[in-house]
Amino acid sequence: MPGRGSARTGPAGQLTCADRATGPLTAAELRVLKLLPTSTYPQIAAALFISRSTVKTHLQSVYHKLGVASRTEAIERAVDLRLL
Repeated sequence: MPGRGSARTGPAGQLTCADRATGPLTAAELRVLKLLPTSTYPQIAAALFISRSTVKTHLQSVYHKLGVASRTEAIERAVDLRLL
C-alpha cells in the first residue's frame, strides 16, 4: 500500500514501521490483540475490565498499524510478526 512503511518487530516484540508514521503497538493494544483469536469484543472487554467501545478503539488502531482491514487479517498478520 502506498504511504505505509514495511512493518517488522523491534525490541520486546513490538511492531515498528519503517516510516514510523503509526508507531509501535501500545501495551493496551497488545493485550487486546492477544485475546482477539479466542474472544468476542464483550469477552475481551470483560477480561480486561474495559468498555466494548475501548476494545473497538484499540482494535481500530491495531488494524491501522498492522495495515489490515479485518479481524482475520489482523490475526494472520500478528502471527506472521510473532505478536501471537
